[in-house]
Amino acid sequence: MVMLFSTTWAQVDSLFGVAKNFAFNGEREKARIICDSILNKSPEYTDVRLLKGRTYAWDSKRDSARLEYYKVLVYDSSNAETWGALSDVEYWDDLYNKSLIAADSGILYHPKNTDLMLKRVRALIDLSRFEDARNTLRAIKQIDTSCTGCKPLEDKLYKASALSNTGYGFTAEYFAGLDRLLMYHFVQFGHKSPKNSIILRINYNQRDQSTGFQPEIDMYPTVSKNAYLYVNYGFSIYDVFPRHRLGLELYHKIPRGFEGSIGGRYMDFGTNSRVYIITGSLTKYLGNYAIIFRPFITPDEVTKKVSQSGILNLRKYTLDADNFIGLTVGAGFSPDQRIFLTGTGVTEERRTSIYFLESYRLGLMISKTFNFKHIIIADFDYRYQELKIGLSSQFYNTYSGGISYRYRF
Repeated sequence: MVMLFSTTWAQVDSLFGVAKNFAFNGEREKARIICDSILNKSPEYTDVRLLKGRTYAWDSKRDSARLEYYKVLVYDSSNAETWGALSDVEYWDDLYNKSLIAADSGILYHPKNTDLMLKRVRALIDLSRFEDARNTLRAIKQIDTSCTGCKPLEDKLYKASALSNTGYGFTAEYFAGLDRLLMYHFVQFGHKSPKNSIILRINYNQRDQSTGFQPEIDMYPTVSKNAYLYVNYGFSIYDVFPRHRLGLELYHKIPRGFEGSIGGRYMDFGTNSRVYIITGSLTKYLGNYAIIFRPFITPDEVTKKVSQSGILNLRKYTLDADNFIGLTVGAGFSPDQRIFLTGTGVTEERRTSIYFLESYRLGLMISKTFNFKHIIIADFDYRYQELKIGLSSQFYNTYSGGISYRYRF
């Protein structure tokens, strides 16, 4: 009788091993079928139910995962792995308070469980409870002086609690065939608060013999848990910039890893020289990748025609939002402040006759952080674009490259 009992459990453990192999090799539906067959006979086999819950979590079926975790906790309320898994699920759904509660519930049973304590720190950082996060990290290091999971969270904590930044950027753009070199510079200061982020920027442009400055402000006020605004205003008395530049756009998270936005831009270059742009974006996040599409619709006040263009960005994030490599492709009419290339002394009629009609764009951007304090961004763009001056138009090869630096503190 004892021998039969042992054999039965040996068979169950063997099946559990098969289920784990399926789960870790991406065949999670097969893993769940085997888990169900085991649980039908042994509903209290918590390791099996925990594995089943994890497969749901990995498939983004978070509610199903929660249900399995709660069933485990009915049988074993002190199960540290389950409290940790539940904390993960809540965190992945951006429910940071619930993630913290799950981690703290497990810590009540296991006060020195460093894995649960690290999950606590993670949630505290996203809740902007920075001092509590620092205290918990200190407590972890008293338990485990060689804590390998502490350094990434220490870096994340520094980044999240560094509320200000300053930076400088430079871009050069060369029009082959026209032998025209345009140079752009900016210096900026940024500060974020729980409800808003503000960037103050001064732009400086050099075009042939013309130069000029433009002060500008960007704001990102929070509208709700899933929405925020982009607000921009800049002004200048110099011809190399629009007299007034306005931007307004609403961003909103959409289920299934999407984010969408809708808004517009306005640039006033003077009499009969105003540009209105309707724009928006649709972003899809796939693991460490983001696919971003942005259209531009531009009515022309003079011709009464409507021009369209679009830009597609593909980004691969290597660590976080500040570490990525991006590829950009675009096509279509793309008006901005660079459509006015002439300098001082040119009449208003002549200045407003210069338009970009068509353009095809390919670009590469790399962003990298160093010690999470220093951010360097480098980019290169190639454009094949039509430039109309007077009654004639011609395509030109245009090359641009830039580099910028930001310091967080």
